[in-house]
Amino acid sequence: MTVASTVHSSYSYSFCSGSFSEPSAREDMKICVRVVPNAGKFRISSNSGGWKIYVKEKAEGNKANAAVIKGLEKLLGKGVRLISGATARKKVLEIEGKEKEVLDALRKAGTGKGA
Repeated sequence: MTVASTVHSSYSYSFCSGSFSEPSAREDMKICVRVVPNAGKFRISSNSGGWKIYVKEKAEGNKANAAVIKGLEKLLGKGVRLISGATARKKVLEIEGKEKEVLDALRKAGTGKGA
């Protein structure tokens, strides 16, 4: 499936582009996020442009990526894997679980409250 402006049909992400394989047998969800390093605390927010993840760590030595994965795993209680964007602010993550349960958990976590 080619992704120009969406990852899954129910959510639009204007900065996502590229090709993804079809969903795996485990039905893990791929989602685009924009990472903001050097933030005051870990938090998630969403708006019409997609999801933003704020982390305290600097964007050097893979520290911000590790903080994104660790923070999301702690917050969602699900496995998270970086698919692309290791050196960019815009990243594609794979989160274990079905689309509805992952999005519900992200919405609940996306209140701006820290983990």
